[in-house]
Amino acid sequence: MKKGNAPDDLVLCVDESSGLISDSEGEPLFDEKGQITNAISQVLVFLKECERSRIIAQQAVDALTAAGLIIEWPLKMLMNDAEIHISDVYKIDESMLYSLDDKTFLTLRNTHALAIAFAQIFSMDNIRIINQLAQIREQQKALNEPGIKGVMTNDDMFRF
Repeated sequence: MKKGNAPDDLVLCVDESSGLISDSEGEPLFDEKGQITNAISQVLVFLKECERSRIIAQQAVDALTAAGLIIEWPLKMLMNDAEIHISDVYKIDESMLYSLDDKTFLTLRNTHALAIAFAQIFSMDNIRIINQLAQIREQQKALNEPGIKGVMTNDDMFRF
């Protein structure tokens, strides 16, 4: 898909040299009248929705950036009794969010940026859980035991 000014300006492209296009197998792209098939129409609807969502998310992140709310997050995790510093991670400056003027706050609300900001703030405690799971996994590797209590296997997949 090629990005235009809006999701309706998109063009679906097919790489005919990919080896994935066949005259005899799979779903046809066009019907006998030369119109796109229902399957392709559904793909187009899905891709347009993805692009629309991407544009909305980008506008929200741009608004958060313009408001000065995205700051570096000096994230540290404990792994094998060693503290690991993770760089290039960012978070919302919560205190600054609550001190915004009304105009900037309304801009964030109108661009759907508040949902992203609060989702990031609320999810920050999940780092503690991820860190605990990583420590358990490392302990089990050291003991040569399979998976986190039978839930996580050696291929990093959760099994239920």
